[in-house]
Amino acid sequence: MDNETRSNWRRGLVIGAIVMGVGLFFFVPFWSTFGPAIRYSIDNPETTVESRADIDALPDHVERLAAPTLDDSDLEYLAQRVSVTELDLGDNPNVSDDGMRHVATIKRLEHLSLIRTNVSDKGIRHLRKVPLTYIALWHTKIGDKSLGYIAEPGTMKQLQIKGCRNITDKGVAKLSRLEHLWMVNLCECTQITDKSVDTLSKMPSVNFIQVFDCPHVTDAAIDRFENAQPGRTVHR
Repeated sequence: MDNETRSNWRRGLVIGAIVMGVGLFFFVPFWSTFGPAIRYSIDNPETTVESRADIDALPDHVERLAAPTLDDSDLEYLAQRVSVTELDLGDNPNVSDDGMRHVATIKRLEHLSLIRTNVSDKGIRHLRKVPLTYIALWHTKIGDKSLGYIAEPGTMKQLQIKGCRNITDKGVAKLSRLEHLWMVNLCECTQITDKSVDTLSKMPSVNFIQVFDCPHVTDAAIDRFENAQPGRTVHR
């Protein structure tokens, strides 16, 4: 390898390292915001269970648990045996309204992902006494009633309802009692209007909203939200 080739090779390595570093700099915060409902932590990795035998092997308490294949009856079995802080049931078509009866009995539950499950208002009603601080309901059949149930305990901090097309301004209005809510994802909630943004604008705790693909939300409403208090962010 001559000197010029060696120099070009080293220059390529340096440029590659810089590009990778810049990519990670932008990707990590993006993934934290738009990525999975329950984020991966190297210090506290997610445990996955796919059968009752897996459940039997769990300790009494699990911080972060994913159950991509369990059905409603398996959730009853799980609830009787372990406590869980963060439960990810996302992308599991076996989970339905009946399963929420059992999820509601899981001790120490704070975070819950139900993304693309077969859960509706009927199922969320079972969770109305569970002091959740985070729930993800992307692309489910929930409607305005569910937001009322979610608001009942008063503990919710982050609400992910992207693609819940049955949600209207009346449902978002039910969130006004939540004093600790700081983040709401309303992307693809196609029925909401400026009224929903104005509702959130009047809530001092709400600092971050997402309204991609909400055709009835105007720039004027976004401006009112951002100007109501400093430090607010809107992604649209």
